[in-house]
Amino acid sequence: MVLSTVAVGTDGSPTALEAVGMAADLARRFDAKLVLLSAFEDSPRVTRQRASSSSSEVEWISSSSAQVREILARTEDELRRQGIDCTTRSDEGDPADVLVQLAMGCEADLLVVKTT
Repeated sequence: MVLSTVAVGTDGSPTALEAVGMAADLARRFDAKLVLLSAFEDSPRVTRQRASSSSSEVEWISSSSAQVREILARTEDELRRQGIDCTTRSDEGDPADVLVQLAMGCEADLLVVKTT
């Protein structure tokens, strides 16, 4: 098996950081590019969801674009210090849809996500 691009979904949570670690290991092993992906929701609907729910699914979409950019930048910097070729992508919308679209857009050979 040859991997040239590994994508990983992250929202900065402990579970997502585990996925980033697994994806980083794969990127090292295959000398592949690592692409960090995330979804965000900047609409007022999120504020109402935050108030009425505490599920991890809502956490994925409740980050604003600014929060997502900060999480991705911090993670990218850390991975680059480890010598991993890394970039980031994010978009607004449903996390599952966004991650698949972004992974396809960067021609990822593998999309890594971790669930609880």
